[in-house]
Amino acid sequence: MTHLVKSVAVLFTAIAVSATAPAFAGPKSSLPYLSHLKVMSAPPSFKVHLTQAGMEEILKLQIENAGRKRLTVKLTDPDGNTQDVFNVSKDMYRTNKPYNFSSADEGIYTLEVTDGVEKVRKQIRLRRTTVLTVGNVTIE
Repeated sequence: MTHLVKSVAVLFTAIAVSATAPAFAGPKSSLPYLSHLKVMSAPPSFKVHLTQAGMEEILKLQIENAGRKRLTVKLTDPDGNTQDVFNVSKDMYRTNKPYNFSSADEGIYTLEVTDGVEKVRKQIRLRRTTVLTVGNVTIE
């Protein structure tokens, strides 16, 4: 029995020492082949797509929630006022929503999707042009 207790004590000591000791002891310069590596941030666990339907002033928002997180979607106008805000349940993998800008003022709108940690921000530039055709001349 004493032999078993000693063996278990030695095993726990070895595990504790190996867990606290660095894998590669020595100065940083001892691993020169790793100096070119950069820490890359992981892509967001959700994707945000905006598409325009032809020449209409309607944008279709599509969110793919692969990370299965609760998301908050917020649309602000050029003055920073909130135009729309809603939540996406973590149970919904794909969410679609149309935004109609036909009666909206020109300017830069911001669409922001966040899970509280990761954030995707898209800018929507709304600019209307008038095309006037007189004879064979087109004026924009």
